[in-house]
Amino acid sequence: MSRYLGFENDLSFKYIPVKQVEINYGFSYYLSSPQMRFLPKIQDENKIAVWSYLMVSYSFTALKRSRSKNSKP
Repeated sequence: MSRYLGFENDLSFKYIPVKQVEINYGFSYYLSSPQMRFLPKIQDENKIAVWSYLMVSYSFTALKRSRSKNSKP
């Protein structure tokens, strides 16, 4: 029996439309091998598992501190 349980492939894209915004999209799939049938809780090893995600990140500065040349820390 092989220890190889399957093959997973991931693809992701990152887009930055402006400095404060980042958009990430990912797509993945998994092809299982026949050895998966021996693992508990596996219902159907012949199905292809497919999933994806979309993440939008926004960064900002809540407080901006500036020190003058004459101020002491």
